[in-house]
Amino acid sequence: MNLNLLFFNIGYYFITFLLYQQTQQDPSTSLGVAFFAVFFWIVAGILLLVLYRKHVIKVETFLDKLGMVTATPIVTFILIQVVANK
Repeated sequence: MNLNLLFFNIGYYFITFLLYQQTQQDPSTSLGVAFFAVFFWIVAGILLLVLYRKHVIKVETFLDKLGMVTATPIVTFILIQVVANK
């Protein structure tokens, strides 16, 4: 997997996990954190697109394609639904 894409994924999920953890610890801030999470996901998506267009992130192998898919909120929404349904 492309090392830049790997670091992007690690940072993306680290920040997303911290935001999710904050909503679980302090429910009164969940609305504000949710707005920030949506803003973060939009900025991260734009950044991912810019890095891809500038050829900083190259998608050549299957793992690179998988990394591009997991760097979007799609997997995050699925994980939140699975955790929320428990």
